[in-house]
Amino acid sequence: MFADPVAFGRGCIEHIADEVSFHLIGDTVWSGRFKHKSEWAARVFFALPHALNGPIELHAEQILVGGDLACVRARGAALAATGARYDNDYCLVYRLLNGVIVEATEYLDTELITRAFGSTPYPRQDGVLARYARVHAAPGESVLAPVECADSRASLAVVAPLLSTPFEVAHLLERLAPGGEFRLMGHTAVSGSYRTRAAAMQGIVEPLAAHLSTPLTLCVTRSFADRQWVCMQASASATSRDGSVYLADCCVLLKCAQGAIIEVVVYHDSERLASVLDRGARVNAGQAE
Repeated sequence: MFADPVAFGRGCIEHIADEVSFHLIGDTVWSGRFKHKSEWAARVFFALPHALNGPIELHAEQILVGGDLACVRARGAALAATGARYDNDYCLVYRLLNGVIVEATEYLDTELITRAFGSTPYPRQDGVLARYARVHAAPGESVLAPVECADSRASLAVVAPLLSTPFEVAHLLERLAPGGEFRLMGHTAVSGSYRTRAAAMQGIVEPLAAHLSTPLTLCVTRSFADRQWVCMQASASATSRDGSVYLADCCVLLKCAQGAIIEVVVYHDSERLASVLDRGARVNAGQAE
């Protein structure tokens, strides 16, 4: 699928089962939970090219595999029909059955989607998928067996306290090595690459505390390890200072070494986070007057 950045589309269609469960996070024009490939293809896959000026390229930067799960970190390059650049960062988590994708979740910068494409839905492209061969996952158990790897087991042991119960972002940072790197993807006020634990505390946790009335908490729904890396799919929640509830999906990638977390990368719903931060800032400004 990712061998040719420009030909990703055909490879994607050929490897996704017709009965796929596809989730593109957020509230954007492309977001949604699709229960069949035909619905996702009509609403997103074949509609997106009509919103672009030229092809979209997808360059895989990292691929993690654990049992029947795979995570692909990729960088996109495209030009929207509006003239805006659409160079998004993607975290794609797949579940496979006998070599076919039967479940997919796409994490990306949702705020960038709205900036590039607006909020008006694009016309559906029904019927295009019929030109392609149907893809079915053969019944039975997956042929992919869990990889027995000492490094993977060691990495899971490091993050085990985060897997069983909900945890605050501050607690995650407390487990990061002092010289570890924390990357919050997207273009929000708190997004960026923080080279030390102290910098991440100052750049992420402190601003969040100032804009939220409850700590930002994550609850892991699924995880797997591939040697040094652990991939965690999670739901995030908090309450803004205006009383509104923040709920969003995110994917957290952690790199472990010598019994410690040395790198964290978080893909999240940037549009929802930016909104809750903005509401908190307005409440704070009103209280200061």
